[in-house]
Amino acid sequence: MRSAGVVIVAMLGAGCVTQRSLTVGQMASAVGRGGGDVNVFTGAMYQSQTAPATTSKDIAGNDVSNQVNSKGLSIPWFEANANYGFGDHLALNVHLGPAGIQPGLKITLNKSPIANIALLPQVGLGYASYSQSITVADQSGRGEETSPTATTSFIFSVGLKLLISHQSGFYVGLGYDFMYTRNSQLSTTGTNQTRVEYQTLLTSLQHQISAGVGFSVKVGMLSIRPEIGFAIAPGISGSRAAYDSQSNSTTTLSASGGFGWAFVGGFGFALTTPRTRDDKGAEEDDRNVGGSEETEEAPRERLREDDI
Repeated sequence: MRSAGVVIVAMLGAGCVTQRSLTVGQMASAVGRGGGDVNVFTGAMYQSQTAPATTSKDIAGNDVSNQVNSKGLSIPWFEANANYGFGDHLALNVHLGPAGIQPGLKITLNKSPIANIALLPQVGLGYASYSQSITVADQSGRGEETSPTATTSFIFSVGLKLLISHQSGFYVGLGYDFMYTRNSQLSTTGTNQTRVEYQTLLTSLQHQISAGVGFSVKVGMLSIRPEIGFAIAPGISGSRAAYDSQSNSTTTLSASGGFGWAFVGGFGFALTTPRTRDDKGAEEDDRNVGGSEETEEAPRERLREDDI
């Protein structure tokens, strides 16, 4: 998270793009009970967002349509991903990125040394608070603060990813996320009797579909993972509520039909720790079915894709 939180100003009719987390950063294979891995990704992110169209009046009183197009490039772009195994097929997953912190579960659906499939349900939270003002000083040097503005931003997301990986190191992820952003801004103009307060509340709802593909090259406990990812937001809707104390009135506006997309590319560096070797559940799975105590082979640890 950045700037004491995450600056999320995805707003209706405003020139800001939504902060997103796109990287997969991991294989679908289970890390095993007591095992884990940490992946740090760095690269570049480019995204474009078109806000929903709104209508207004020109000086002649005719209706006109307004639609804001926003673009942004971020270098370097950082995301991080961590897993800790609670069982042979279940791990706690935590993803960190500009969109906030996203805890979830990694559920590996099969157990194979060749290829694996996993599900990754996640929720996400991000928050930021910032302010600014102008100080005006007279000839005596005495300053007065004018036009203070305070802004708070919040983002919530929930989604599901499908992960597929192969023993060769190739992996791919497909995902869906529902994203809600809320931006509240309080500003003041004038002083004393001329003071007027303005409060604006902007909300945005987005549906995001994402895909990522990468390749993991293992060097000891370290894995290098070049990866690219892409996302589209085929539906963006939002609302804007503006209040000013001078007229003591609130103006509300809502619209839908926005669109956005994003692309990220770079490298991840992952550190993998081995699973606990006294994992009784894993030992039982590795034994020959139907063998007696005298003929059973000694339990052996089943290889993960990351160990090949």
